[in-house]
Amino acid sequence: MAKSHKLKQAQKFYVQGNKTLGEIGMELDLSRRTLFYWKKKYDWDKRKFEYEHEKDAFSQNCLNLQEK
Repeated sequence: MAKSHKLKQAQKFYVQGNKTLGEIGMELDLSRRTLFYWKKKYDWDKRKFEYEHEKDAFSQNCLNLQEK
């Protein structure tokens, strides 16, 4: 698997899958050092926050529609 593909997989696992860096490293055969570098460089924590915020907003919108 190409490193760019592993980067995308790792980011998805972290942001959307709620997996730890240790779990991601074991699953994709990546070092923790690489994962910490990617996490910082590509700001995964910000992406995770935005993903969770969008998910919560969508759920709230669905509840509001249901109440109408």
